[in-house]
Amino acid sequence: MFHSEGLNTFFLPVHRDGIEPDEILSLYQKHRIKMIFLNPTHQNPTGSTLSIEKRNRIIDICSKYGIVIVEDDPYSLIGYDDNYIPSLKSLDSQGLVLYISSLSKILSSGLRIGWISGPQPVIQRIADLKQQLDFGHLTYPNYTLRNYYYHLDSNITLHI
Repeated sequence: MFHSEGLNTFFLPVHRDGIEPDEILSLYQKHRIKMIFLNPTHQNPTGSTLSIEKRNRIIDICSKYGIVIVEDDPYSLIGYDDNYIPSLKSLDSQGLVLYISSLSKILSSGLRIGWISGPQPVIQRIADLKQQLDFGHLTYPNYTLRNYYYHLDSNITLHI
């Protein structure tokens, strides 16, 4: 997808405990990268989770060099332990993190429902592009999700 838009991609090795944040700095110095795409929690396919220290270091590096972070986080809802680690988005004070997630991986692959959180101008542009590409949302999956969450907690409001 990135290549079809003329973007170059570079890979960060994933170790047993996730990526090494300073490798982001190396990529920036060598290629002047503008964005990183990460699965910080239960990374696919390794299952590694970045520690809070590594997350803070990533935020520091990206803040200093203006590198946007796309945090792909579909697996944090299915952790087996109680060791909660805050998302990169929750650690971001400068609006550099676009947080994306989905229920497709954990609830039903056919549901194809996801969400994104980020700066309003970016979200508006993405919403405009999505509208142009697929003419809106599938109503039945959205209706199903609304009912699912309503049964969990009737105080939740979802705008579909």
